[in-house]
Amino acid sequence: MAAAIETKLYVTNFPSSATRQQLQQFFSRFGRVQECAIMWNSYAFVHYAT
Repeated sequence: MAAAIETKLYVTNFPSSATRQQLQQFFSRFGRVQECAIMWNSYAFVHYAT
């Protein structure tokens, strides 16, 4: 059985004023973004569709 490909990207060092929609729009140039979640302390997770 093949191992699952990780599709989650950890993102840091972006402006604290950035919105989820802005990050999703930026990272969509690298693939189809399934979800984008901004966490505390200016870090986020971007999940790509497989």
